[in-house]
Amino acid sequence: DKDSKEGIEARNMIELERPGEKLPDKIGAFLTRDWPQVVPGKFPPGYQAGFLVARRDPSIMNEMVDVIKEGNYTAGWGRGYGWG
Repeated sequence: DKDSKEGIEARNMIELERPGEKLPDKIGAFLTRDWPQVVPGKFPPGYQAGFLVARRDPSIMNEMVDVIKEGNYTAGWGRGYGWG
């Protein structure tokens, strides 16, 4: 429960990529990025050695599979190439 003492404490410990954004009431999944792989001054970092946590909700798994099946992996690096 996001409003419980534990929920409030847990949410306060999450380091957000965009600190001004509000967290949703129910978090279905979140991930960490592979910051050691980042070229200094470049963004975004990759996910390959990041960590993914998902709620036990089959729809979350289906969404992740859909993203992978989309296959938007083209040559290059960064947001415009499906890798960043």
